[in-house]
Amino acid sequence: HTDLGCLSLLFHAEAGLQVRLREAGPWEHVQTRRGLAIVNVGETLQFMSNGSLRSVLHRVAPLAQHILQERFTVGYFMRAENTASFLGREGENTTAGSWHDDKLKAYQLK
Repeated sequence: HTDLGCLSLLFHAEAGLQVRLREAGPWEHVQTRRGLAIVNVGETLQFMSNGSLRSVLHRVAPLAQHILQERFTVGYFMRAENTASFLGREGENTTAGSWHDDKLKAYQLK
């Protein structure tokens, strides 16, 4: 999946997060380091940056040697305020709240 909001900060010590950098590319493990955060750009920020910043497809798939270990992650997910305004794809004025709700409805229809 990709994240819907603006930014996601993930704090964890155990390996297991994978990203797919290209649509047909392989899944690649993300290296973790104690005390450092992984920062994911969400779809809202990708849209607001006109694609300059990209939301990455990611999943959790622990390494075989860690499959039976407990895994703990702390995530902090940021969204733009619902009233934040910006231009939509057609050049129309929209708000972050409207864009988020429309995107969420599209996911629910799939």
